[in-house]
Amino acid sequence: MISLSFVSLAGIIVTALSIGIMIGQRLRATPPPAALPLAPASASVADLLRSGRKIEAIKRYREENPGVRLADAKRAVDALETPPR
Repeated sequence: MISLSFVSLAGIIVTALSIGIMIGQRLRATPPPAALPLAPASASVADLLRSGRKIEAIKRYREENPGVRLADAKRAVDALETPPR
């Protein structure tokens, strides 16, 4: 009787671990969301960047473009620093 309940418990644990591993693999396989096109930066953002105030430029970009994530605002300001190829 004891060995049967132990086997049942072991089976439940193995099943739960297998399901957890499958869910984890599926979550890791999901690609990140595609980046949305960014609005062009204003002259005030460019002026802040030129004066070496990058953090303020990122903040201003976010103020001028409500709903933009911090990472996207940084990417937009970084694009001003890097000349187009």
